[in-house]
Amino acid sequence: DELYDMLGDGDVESIMLWLDAGVDVDIADEDGWTPLLLTCYKGHVALARLLLDAGADKRGDNKEYTPLFATCDKGHENVVRMLLGEGADKEKANNQGFTPLFAACHEGHEKVVRILLGEGAQKDKASNQGKTSLYIACHKGHTAIVKLLFDEGANITEEIIIQGQAYTPLFT
Repeated sequence: DELYDMLGDGDVESIMLWLDAGVDVDIADEDGWTPLLLTCYKGHVALARLLLDAGADKRGDNKEYTPLFATCDKGHENVVRMLLGEGADKEKANNQGFTPLFAACHEGHEKVVRILLGEGAQKDKASNQGKTSLYIACHKGHTAIVKLLFDEGANITEEIIIQGQAYTPLFT
């Protein structure tokens, strides 16, 4: 679709014309991706700002991602800061119970983890499977993030039961 090609490319001028023509800023494609969601996923700061100023829903999601989750997953620090400054919900989990902090820990985006923790993200919130951000950072081998979460007081002794087996974050 032409609109989503322009969004993916970060084409601010074309999107301005699109908005001026009165197209719904929150129109979603068949997979539930809104313009803001795709823009945040791609990390286009100027385009995200334009869409937010036009009234885009920063909380909207397609069950897998919110704009904040998508940008945390991809490590786009400036977009993360912008969305948090706009009041995006840092605790909104996807359908598996993964939060933006979990996504940043999973992908190894230390700076994004620092931003989220600085904004008070819940470091011990567990997914539907019982996995925490510390658990996934340990599992993925992101030692700098493990140290950061440890320094922030994340629970290192809580047992997580996965497929009938008990684990702690440090023994994954």
